Amino acid sequence: MRTTFISLLRTAILAVGGTCAMAMAQVPLCVDPSFQAPFMEIGISDIDFMPDGRILVCGHMRNPIPAQQPSSFAVNRLWLDGAIDPAFHQLAGSSGIVRIWNDDYFFSAGGIGIRRHFLDGTVDPSFQGADSPAFWISSGGDLHVFPDDRLWRAGLFSKQLYDEEGQYIGSEQGYGLLQLQPDGVPDPDFDHKYVAPGWLTSIRETPDGRFLFGSASGTQYEGRPVGRILRVWPDGHLDTTFHSTIYWGQVSRNYYFYPDGRILAFGQFQTPEYPGDTLAVVRLHPDGSTDTTWPVIPFRNPQYFFPGLAYVIDFLEIEPGRLIIVGDFDTVDGQPAGGIAAIDTAGNVLWDYFTGSDAGELQLSIGGTNRYLRGIKEAPDGYIYIYGSYHGFDDGYANHPDQRMITRLYPLHVGMEERTPDRAVQVYPNPASDRLTIQVADENGQGIKQVRLLDATGREALLSTMRGPLLQLDVSGLQGLFLVLVEGNGERYTERIIIH
Repeated sequence: MRTTFISLLRTAILAVGGTCAMAMAQVPLCVDPSFQAPFMEIGISDIDFMPDGRILVCGHMRNPIPAQQPSSFAVNRLWLDGAIDPAFHQLAGSSGIVRIWNDDYFFSAGGIGIRRHFLDGTVDPSFQGADSPAFWISSGGDLHVFPDDRLWRAGLFSKQLYDEEGQYIGSEQGYGLLQLQPDGVPDPDFDHKYVAPGWLTSIRETPDGRFLFGSASGTQYEGRPVGRILRVWPDGHLDTTFHSTIYWGQVSRNYYFYPDGRILAFGQFQTPEYPGDTLAVVRLHPDGSTDTTWPVIPFRNPQYFFPGLAYVIDFLEIEPGRLIIVGDFDTVDGQPAGGIAAIDTAGNVLWDYFTGSDAGELQLSIGGTNRYLRGIKEAPDGYIYIYGSYHGFDDGYANHPDQRMITRLYPLHVGMEERTPDRAVQVYPNPASDRLTIQVADENGQGIKQVRLLDATGREALLSTMRGPLLQLDVSGLQGLFLVLVEGNGERYTERIIIH
């Protein structure tokens, strides 16, 4: 078994008595129980992070207060402890993807098109984005925003046809890529791409500025037959040097790019180079051909009629060449793996990263159960968020039955020096009410330190100077979730606290 930084750090923390279940220890990739979202069902499909740390979540989220309207949310905003931000103008509906861009966010979902909102949730009226006189949306897919605010919209669209007098005379179905101007109107100077009989589902920019598209069903592009993954130039024209033989499956929007140009693709694939196998991860050569040296990793989901149709949806590189992967699978090579596992870029499963049963089943009020992770993202502060449709999470050190649909994992950089009981700085009590004490260990008590309290929006709530090993702050006028920052002597310590 390969020894990794994470396994060594976990072993060291456990050796001094720390577990994920103990309040004083924070083990990398274990659940942070101080974060708890209130949603009970059905699922979260995407998230993004505001500059102040709050989280935009989108999907199909039942209102946790049944008597309130709307009954479900498509987009909502969470505080740093997972609570719903009541100041946010929630968007009703379900599913989709969300992207924060400058002072706005874009929401894209199915047939409603793209909507642009301000960060407080109110609609930006200067953006059209939905159905237009030029195109109607049959099925929405992914979006990409360019630096000049142009957008690409992947999906399935029908072009509306008019006679010389402007009278509607019918439609032409089968378009898969539209370019929108900054106001959301289809760009009349762009050659919108006809792709029937299939359609395009995902867009991802490559390191060299080209784009990989995922497709559904048998697809052609600019009159040429293409595989389920195709590559285009920044102007939208097909890159004819790229040929994929993947002929069936679903394609994730995220890819891992090797320095030599090879590509790891995630999803659910069949390709003639692997007859009889369905791959959840496949490696491609720089020209798109299948790299047959990649091993078959047996992801399984017994809920499917064919258990081999498991689906890897997203990944996060946590160490060079080592990836956390999430998706719709229950086991890996027969071992329990509730939607999450770790592999390296050589195709080995890294068993020492996740040792629990991971995500649990979510019982739905509409009938049936879900257990899948839709995505994994690292926040600017280093914390890692997983999200999808699940109930409970077993991280290998403790079971957390209250976790649902979105969970925060401790970041990779936490360690014994500042997180175990003998750490250099201690902040207590937590939760606090009237007074908060910051204590510095004797060997670190010399020198002047600056202490700041930041609220959940990132604004400074208190500023003080620490000239000795102990400082007491009056916090009686504060309430909520705060971040304590202690800085001095070239060191920096942070701690999350609750004041009530």
